Amino acid sequence: MSKCDLKDCPAGQLTIDDFQRIYTTFFPYGDAKPFSRYVFRAFDKNGDGIMEFKEFLTTLSVITRGKLEEKLKWAFSVYDFDGDDFISREEMTDVIKAS
Repeated sequence: MSKCDLKDCPAGQLTIDDFQRIYTTFFPYGDAKPFSRYVFRAFDKNGDGIMEFKEFLTTLSVITRGKLEEKLKWAFSVYDFDGDDFISREEMTDVIKAS
């Protein structure tokens, strides 16, 4: 996410559209937009549709420096998009199709 500088997100916030624009630059040989929705949702902890700088840093810290259990919990949250603490067959299928 190093491509997000002050000109890309001057308020320290990203919408889903902003995130997709930046995220897809990391995967130029495919359509990363569908999967990026799930990743964005996992970053947007309060579910308001805006990724705050604090949410971004907290999640990035878990992904890069967290303990195994924290990383697994975050990865689980990518798949569990209804937040019921279960990954349904439909959720699994949707995420796999998006990747």
